[in-house]
Amino acid sequence: MFKLTLKNILGKKLRYLLTTIAVVVAVSFVVGVFVLTDSLRASFDALAADITGGTDLVVRHSEVTAFLPLSVPDKSIEIVRSVDGVASAEPVITTLNKISLVKDDGELAVPAVNQAPRIGINMGSGSRLSNLFVVEGR
Repeated sequence: MFKLTLKNILGKKLRYLLTTIAVVVAVSFVVGVFVLTDSLRASFDALAADITGGTDLVVRHSEVTAFLPLSVPDKSIEIVRSVDGVASAEPVITTLNKISLVKDDGELAVPAVNQAPRIGINMGSGSRLSNLFVVEGR
């Protein structure tokens, strides 16, 4: 069996070489995809930990719809703050693609079709829970 295999390999060197190259390239692509996805996953995990690293618990509204008013009732905040063990609580409002960007002259800025999503987040009262701060502008 070994002699037959060796005879076929030596008889058809080009076929053996091309098959070997195809296997090496395919394995390289698979390994590359695994390395890339693991690197991206690690980057996004680190980013998420940086953004919400100091948050132990998030209380959310039970109904997530597009028609909820963009406010957090004071009563809800006081209920969360009154729970034993809560050091600090801050209302946060987040919305996707419902933000209208306004130019300096007051006109609406029409976003490009393939633009990143517009994410709106309230800045809060400047407490230690907020990771956001204004560098310049308003």
